[in-house]
Amino acid sequence: MNYTLVAYIISLTIALAILAQPQVMMITLREESLEKALALDHWLVANALAYAYDKPNSEQAFIAFLENELQALDPGLIEIPNATVESLVIRQEHVEARIAFKHSWGVHRVHVFLSINMLSKSSSYDPKRNIVVIKARLQVLSDKPVLVSFKALEGELLNVKQYANQVYEVEIGIAPNLRAKLLIMDSRGLKVVVEL
Repeated sequence: MNYTLVAYIISLTIALAILAQPQVMMITLREESLEKALALDHWLVANALAYAYDKPNSEQAFIAFLENELQALDPGLIEIPNATVESLVIRQEHVEARIAFKHSWGVHRVHVFLSINMLSKSSSYDPKRNIVVIKARLQVLSDKPVLVSFKALEGELLNVKQYANQVYEVEIGIAPNLRAKLLIMDSRGLKVVVEL
């Protein structure tokens, strides 16, 4: 028997056996915390609302900002979800967005808003300073408890008192024939303007 022929047959048999094996695909699994994904979704929506607030076409600015931020995410670090805008309101005194983020594990709906509920308002004339003092009691409504700051856009902010349930009493001094404007900004950068 020819040993060379036997060696070729054995080599061919081994090669065919290797080729006949099913191809095994390696899948790399990564562990990602649910809290991280939920926080990122909320952060994306809050930042998009803060960015779009005072833009000329605020709805388009919101959508463009959100899309750009999603594209900027690194898929090697985190799963990039698909986002669907369910509702969007950006007005001077009220900002709100409901976005559905579709992840591989399911859909996460994010609802972010900031609004003001005017509880009471009164005014009195101060002849010493020749100003009208407007006292407003208002409640800051938001999707979560936030820290807020106040700035008078027209007039002078005289006093701010804080009460329970995000209720504030604000005093603004303004010239007798003008209207006071109050900017309210929360710790996430969301802002609304209220005319008093």
